[in-house]
Amino acid sequence: MSTVKVISNYLLLAALETNGYGNGATVSPTVNTVLCAGGDAPDATIAYSYDGDRKGMALSGGNQRRTTPSGKSITTKIDMDLKGNGIGYNTSVSGSPPVHNFLLASGFSGSLSAGAWTYTYTPITTAPNSLALQLYSRIAGGSGAEVYPISGSYGKMSFKADTNGGPLVMSFALSGIPGTPTDAVAVPTNITWNASSVIPPKGEKLSFTAGSFVANLRDVSYDDGLDIGPRVNLSATGSFSGYYIGRRSPKLTVTIEDDAFSSYSPLADWDSAVQRSVSFTVGSGLTANSCTMTFPSASIGSVKPDKSGDIATWVIEYYPTPSSPSANDDVILTFNA
Repeated sequence: MSTVKVISNYLLLAALETNGYGNGATVSPTVNTVLCAGGDAPDATIAYSYDGDRKGMALSGGNQRRTTPSGKSITTKIDMDLKGNGIGYNTSVSGSPPVHNFLLASGFSGSLSAGAWTYTYTPITTAPNSLALQLYSRIAGGSGAEVYPISGSYGKMSFKADTNGGPLVMSFALSGIPGTPTDAVAVPTNITWNASSVIPPKGEKLSFTAGSFVANLRDVSYDDGLDIGPRVNLSATGSFSGYYIGRRSPKLTVTIEDDAFSSYSPLADWDSAVQRSVSFTVGSGLTANSCTMTFPSASIGSVKPDKSGDIATWVIEYYPTPSSPSANDDVILTFNA
């Protein structure tokens, strides 16, 4: 009798591709293990741009024989706690925030200065980084696991607060090129989890400012609006050459309690297209476990009156703007020392 396979995505490894897009990377469980929020790594979905269907048979009314599909791709969504490494930053793998490689594969570039990692979007003229991953899944007791290799992965980053006060979660919607899965692979036991003992900062004492106004924050979320699309290539085997990263349209959405218009009027800012510095911090005061997102210049793209119970609120969307058409300083993400 065969051994039953348990649906458990036990282990996810991820490393930056350094030998060109789609060429994969060497991953190690002692260096590249990803600790996902909630425990298990996510499922991955394989899809095709052309599934091989040739429609119905002319006279019989049945199916025509299918051809091989084309444009094979794979998508998954990685959720990670928005936290630092808790001990201090350097240029080693463990010396960076746990989300470091995923940010670099989501259109960001990172730099270390004065003990803090700062991330800004990479100019569209610069080749982006990509990820290689290995997902260990469907474990059969005593027989190992299925391993799904993925290369050429780009991500779309977003995050959202837990309105009950729990930790914030940063999400990466990844699109990549699937390799050939293998079966009965021994699950590594010499695993090193990056910052596994660090408790992520909760949704408390979150600092949000718009200009000089300090708001009572009810909710916050971010979406990078990054354009990631498939590269159809009819000259390539399978008619597919992975993905590209294009333009972005980042947006920070907040729900704040209403205040006197003399203190802050989002309606007036919207009417006059006022540009303000907008910032948001989680984990204020925590050593190497605090993160600040800053829009040096942002305007309101949408504002709606709302309520929470009987408390009057505003739901506001802020859209950042670079300082010049060739700059990449619209969004600054800092993991503080």
